[in-house]
Amino acid sequence: MRRLAIMSIAVLARCAAFGQAPDRQPAFEVASVKPAAPVEVQPGRPRRTGGLSSTTGAGDPGLVVYSGVILKAVLSKAYNVPPDQIVGPSWLDSERYDIVAKVPKDAPEGQIPAMLQNLLAERFHMSVHLVTKQTQGYALVVGKSGPKLTKSAKQDEASGSFGFTSSGHLTWRAETLASVARSLSLFLGRPVVDMTEIQGRFDITLDASPDSLPGLHSFGTAQADADPQPSIFAAVRALGLNLEPREAAVKQLVVDSAQKIPTQN
Repeated sequence: MRRLAIMSIAVLARCAAFGQAPDRQPAFEVASVKPAAPVEVQPGRPRRTGGLSSTTGAGDPGLVVYSGVILKAVLSKAYNVPPDQIVGPSWLDSERYDIVAKVPKDAPEGQIPAMLQNLLAERFHMSVHLVTKQTQGYALVVGKSGPKLTKSAKQDEASGSFGFTSSGHLTWRAETLASVARSLSLFLGRPVVDMTEIQGRFDITLDASPDSLPGLHSFGTAQADADPQPSIFAAVRALGLNLEPREAAVKQLVVDSAQKIPTQN
């Protein structure tokens, strides 16, 4: 029985490495994938960047909706890898798509990443593999004075959310510190690993200077607030936590091949 389990894991890993979906893998009931319409730019106004956000539900908890999304954002959700740790064709950062997918009734939310993996393999003929590398990053640790966190009234997995503005206003609602660390990785441009060992979901608000968030420029033009803001490191310390420089082993997702135009719905 143990040997059979090991063989099954090997088969799944091989299928994922070559962008193939093994039989009876989680899949959406139906999905629409198409290139997004070009964004019209009005004179004197900046181009809308968007892309690294999505809505799950759009009024229907059985829907997964991405509007004008870049594929790095979808890959990040599908494989739980920060976008800056995804390597592949340059168009993964520029081409935008509209994706609407219906989740099968009674399918657990935890299966959505696997559904996205299979959708990418099917519609974009995408082949990927994961590697691990050592790089400089940060460890999120508890400060000397102890944590000063507000525990969320909602503790279920489906209730978490994250938002930000170009002025460095970051908000997490009902999120774990592991999720907070992953979000900070995006804005610091380096991996952040949660080493607090604190369990549960929290409501967190941080106001940090855009200058201390180099990754913020990936989402459009960073705008300084009227009032000077502390650095992200000082803002985190106010929570009774610290961001300590640390070498970390991080997952990197390599896109071996993919076609830019998705197959027809």
